[in-house]
Amino acid sequence: KYMRDMFFDTGYCAMTSLDLGPAFTKIPSTNTDVFKETGKANTIVIQAPEAIFENNKTFKLSTDSTTAITFENGTINPKYRT
Repeated sequence: KYMRDMFFDTGYCAMTSLDLGPAFTKIPSTNTDVFKETGKANTIVIQAPEAIFENNKTFKLSTDSTTAITFENGTINPKYRT
């Protein structure tokens, strides 16, 4: 029903990689906890589209967004270029 906690605590014991695919290009503004505690701490790499990539520790809601979502559990890789 809600994306707010879509990946919350997903794979916190062992997941080292999460590939969001090229179509995951927007995060609704109310869902800033969408990646909270996702994956194994200090190990996980999230493969993400460039549209939601701000830097290797921060997502943005969309291409033109200035809203940042900090990802503390691992790193973000802009795998899908637009």
